[in-house]
Amino acid sequence: MMFSLTMRSPRWGFNDKWKFTWTDEGWIMDDPQSPSDSYAVPKNGGDKFLSTLHHDDYRFPYHTSSALERLWNKANAGCSPDQVQEAFDMLAEWIQECDRIAPNTGLFEGW
Repeated sequence: MMFSLTMRSPRWGFNDKWKFTWTDEGWIMDDPQSPSDSYAVPKNGGDKFLSTLHHDDYRFPYHTSSALERLWNKANAGCSPDQVQEAFDMLAEWIQECDRIAPNTGLFEGW
């Protein structure tokens, strides 16, 4: 099962489409900047997922990794692919909302 996480990159200003393919051990994550590069990551996305978010200047919820692991567990428990994709869409909205409400004026301008 393959799922996508589509978000507007704060660093680059265009939509990144992350692809996650469910495996027995975790996910195969395609690098959104270089789709030919794929990485085996644990259920929670591990350091590779978080470091890619940081690299692209995403401000994201503290529990992003836990949410990704929960999606893996739900897929593993037999939730339909449509249900899991809907949850990926919700995760993308949550991350985007964190970006939207982050302070960016006054002393935070340019941060």
